[in-house]
Amino acid sequence: MSTVVFARGLVLTAGIAFLAGCHTYILVESPPLGSDVRVRVPVSSPLSRTVDVVSLEGQLVEDGDTLTLATETRRQLGAYSELMQYDTVRLARTQVNSVELKEFSTSRSVMLGVVITGGAVLGGLLGFGLFGGGTDSEGEVPPQTTVISRSLVSTLLGLVFR
Repeated sequence: MSTVVFARGLVLTAGIAFLAGCHTYILVESPPLGSDVRVRVPVSSPLSRTVDVVSLEGQLVEDGDTLTLATETRRQLGAYSELMQYDTVRLARTQVNSVELKEFSTSRSVMLGVVITGGAVLGGLLGFGLFGGGTDSEGEVPPQTTVISRSLVSTLLGLVFR
């Protein structure tokens, strides 16, 4: 029972690490041109008294009194079609709360690799029953049988030795 809980925890951790991605955002004053940035812009509405903050992500085209971002938006139209929309957004510096530079995170990438590898190893160990699958009522372990067809082996060898 504890190995099942451990496996579920490992899968949950891998899912969170996968969703977190392998990059981070660092707050900067003026990022280099051509870099990927995230800009936070306050948005207010006459109907609402609260001020919301919207994040825009894109590639920095121009940096000065105005920030110019090249953005990309994807929309799913159906099961097999999507619409890609490319826009150029210009924002005055006074409209922007913060500018964050997108950078590759080595530590997150290593962590993701370790979690995925650990999950694969654990899945293999559980699949081969190496964590004590238990015994039947008479105390005998049922024999483990494996069936491998000749066509499967020849196909795999053909793929490896092309």
